[in-house]
Amino acid sequence: MPCLLELRALGGVATVIVGYTAFGTDYVKPTVFVHDSPTLHRLDVPPPSPPVETVELRGWVRVNGVRLARTYLAQSYPPELASLVARLSVEALQLRAEARAAGGGHAKSSVGW
Repeated sequence: MPCLLELRALGGVATVIVGYTAFGTDYVKPTVFVHDSPTLHRLDVPPPSPPVETVELRGWVRVNGVRLARTYLAQSYPPELASLVARLSVEALQLRAEARAAGGGHAKSSVGW
């Protein structure tokens, strides 16, 4: 994906890989977040230990009589992940507002922005 590589090459842009088992699911589904947030690097949560038994996201299943791809069932963010993204986003906005109020352009974070 050349466009993502170009985006990643920009100054201040970072990536974090999220494994969904770290957020209470029984499937792995690694997901990459590309961001310029001073807080989203904290999505890098280790998977549970010991590892949980996972379900393969290939094939089809019937849910309420409807044939669905297993990947369709896993398409949204797990609630725990969505909640953490929301909290970290609010925190990033607060940091940026504080930096602007103090006369700076951007707040510094532990990843060096």
